[in-house]
Amino acid sequence: MGTRCFAVTVALLAAGCGAAAGSLDGKVQGHGISVKEAIFVLLPNGGGYLAAADQENLCAILNHRQAPRGDMNLLEVSLGNWTAMGIGPLVTGTYLVNANVLQPGRWLNARMAWAHDCTVVAALFASSGSVTVESLAQPGGPTQSAFSVDLQFGDDHLSGHLVGSPCAVQTGTACSP
Repeated sequence: MGTRCFAVTVALLAAGCGAAAGSLDGKVQGHGISVKEAIFVLLPNGGGYLAAADQENLCAILNHRQAPRGDMNLLEVSLGNWTAMGIGPLVTGTYLVNANVLQPGRWLNARMAWAHDCTVVAALFASSGSVTVESLAQPGGPTQSAFSVDLQFGDDHLSGHLVGSPCAVQTGTACSP
């Protein structure tokens, strides 16, 4: 990833800002997140993307429209509702960590990353755990999505509650080499 901050997520997100949204307890390899902002994106393929960090303007940062300032700790969660026919729409309920999706179910992939400015210093994927989707933003309904997080990263544990503000795709060049 080098000088491109969070290249995987940049293509998924767009400008939009949310308020401070929830809290996470625990540390992963000594890194915790004092949540300043959380975002959530419903993807065109039916999946979802949740992120929380200890910096404000997270949507703009992940879209490369603004560079992170100094050190940043970030939790990223990709959610998918796999059916016998492929990815189905996200629904409320519990999604489990599963790196090898071989059968239908609600699965997730999560990583904790820490960065300095635009450079990812390290990242670690969750080894087990779950994220429960409590509510999803809907047109004419709630404007934010709510989640309970309970993830294990080897011997380290991260848990809490997040409320993700909407974020959509609008890429920039803030972290381009």
